[in-house]
Amino acid sequence: MKVGFSASTKGFYLLGRKETYILNHHWLDDIKPVSDEIFYYYSGEPPEGKIRGSDEQGLPCWTSKPLLSEIEQALAFRIMKNFKLSEAIDKINELEIISSVTTLNALDKSALAEWKIYLSSVYNMKESDNNGVWPVRPAE
Repeated sequence: MKVGFSASTKGFYLLGRKETYILNHHWLDDIKPVSDEIFYYYSGEPPEGKIRGSDEQGLPCWTSKPLLSEIEQALAFRIMKNFKLSEAIDKINELEIISSVTTLNALDKSALAEWKIYLSSVYNMKESDNNGVWPVRPAE
């Protein structure tokens, strides 16, 4: 399979489909042929903290992920906090519904208490307190 790489889009293109790309206005002047080995390596999972970029020759390379702006960090924190709160609320609701129709065993009572403590801990998190460390999620 013949593949090319565009430094401007950081993407790969099938060279055998060049005419289709041109017809659809997706062909770029900076597309350079690359070996199958380079294609497979750079189309795979990047190393931790890296993303696909391009080097001085316009070929693929791994580059460091850019740092998030303050707005992006705040948004990422809010999204993660909402996800963790929703997860805890779902688990608490499940256990409380079960407890409304039957008596919870000791393990489930303990789990309900742990999920409530976890919910409270996540709820009270402030972005300035976080530093990427969240309360430990209860085991299931």
